[in-house]
Amino acid sequence: MWILFAVCILTVPWIIGNGCLCLFYGKSRDVRLSGWDALPAGWIALIGTAEAVHLAGMFLGATLSLCTALFCALTVIMLLVSLYVIIRSGKPVSKPDIFSVLPALFFLGLAVYILIWARPCFYRDMTLETVQSFLYTDGIYRVNPLTGAPYEAGSPLRYQILCLPTLYSIFCRLSSLSPWIMMTRVVPLIMLANCYGAFFCIGKNLFPESARRRSCFLCAVAAILLIGNYSVGLDGFGILSCGWLGTSIRNGVLVPYLISMCLEKKRIMMLLCIAAEACITWTLYGAGVCIAVAAGMELVLHIFENPRKLKGSVK
Repeated sequence: MWILFAVCILTVPWIIGNGCLCLFYGKSRDVRLSGWDALPAGWIALIGTAEAVHLAGMFLGATLSLCTALFCALTVIMLLVSLYVIIRSGKPVSKPDIFSVLPALFFLGLAVYILIWARPCFYRDMTLETVQSFLYTDGIYRVNPLTGAPYEAGSPLRYQILCLPTLYSIFCRLSSLSPWIMMTRVVPLIMLANCYGAFFCIGKNLFPESARRRSCFLCAVAAILLIGNYSVGLDGFGILSCGWLGTSIRNGVLVPYLISMCLEKKRIMMLLCIAAEACITWTLYGAGVCIAVAAGMELVLHIFENPRKLKGSVK
């Protein structure tokens, strides 16, 4: 059951992501319907939808059941609109090449690792307890996830507006899976695929004419993820052992995808990456890691694109 749900939750964002790219950049000749690079775009759209539903449930007192129905309705609307945009745009589909086989095998190996050997790390994290409290009360932040009693002093608003617990609760309702299976197996698999998609975008920008080099780049990313799974704080550990955390999604998906969007100068997607981080992690009034990376990338690209102007201004 959970495998079917994982396939569904990968297919729907892929279609929505392709629809977003066609809608924003449909006039560009280099926009093609593809696999890996459209997936992060679709998940950013789902995060935005989950944030809207989460805020409605928290401030308007809507039940989790109503939030689930609203999330499904909004997702279906985005899916239908994306299909319409894709069909109308008539963009060609990127064909897989022989060099994509090896990265796919690495991906399958990491997926098996998550399913069999990965040990989930819940150090200083209460997402699992929060999701269980949402499901138990059919509401959002109605009881303390540690005690089960109603909140007495409350929790910081900046913490409450983060939407991942609500998103995972909705997934549990839709799939009838336990929060443990959802967070330790399904979500890390999904984020691994998104991580692959984000780094595929970087490889596409670094090696636009060489499929072999892009393949080697993805294989190197997979090896680094596996090697970096030995300690808390490393990106490999974040994706493979605690892929449900907002910080893991930010570091392993949003930041590399943002870098690729900076290289392609797709500023709408850059802004959406920055907004998605504010929805899933604690930031300083929306200013987090993504906005710093975007500013740094814009500065570096400006320097490399205008070296003579910069040299003249220094003199």
